[in-house]
Amino acid sequence: MNDVLRFGSVAEQVLRQEKRLRIDKLVAEVVDDYTLLAKTRGMTFVVDAEPTTVRVNRDMMRHVISNLVSNAVRHGDAGSVIIITCNQHDLAIENVCNPLTKQQLQHVFDPFYRSNDWHEAARRQQRHRPLHRENAARRQGPGL
Repeated sequence: MNDVLRFGSVAEQVLRQEKRLRIDKLVAEVVDDYTLLAKTRGMTFVVDAEPTTVRVNRDMMRHVISNLVSNAVRHGDAGSVIIITCNQHDLAIENVCNPLTKQQLQHVFDPFYRSNDWHEAARRQQRHRPLHRENAARRQGPGL
């Protein structure tokens, strides 16, 4: 019961913090935050944003936009263009990447869902960690 009450209190606070906000300016901020990371992958942004005002909690909306842009940079093809469109009716973030399978699409919004590709990458990284420690120990010498 306490969890339900806490959730209700948090939701109330979020609603009270809603203000009129220019989403196009928020998109520009987030893109600025990710530009350097995108450049390391040879990626660029094309932003087509009209002045767009909505009533929303700034921090939560920034978190959502940041998450979408981060995913586009992390999962997009190196050297590709990320296209962001923002107007009074749409906020779209498009990137070039390997498409999800039908099975992945069925679960993509499940809490804590990770694709098989993600699990395989994590296993490969885990296998290589001991080697990284050994190499670091050799470079640093005794006392590591």
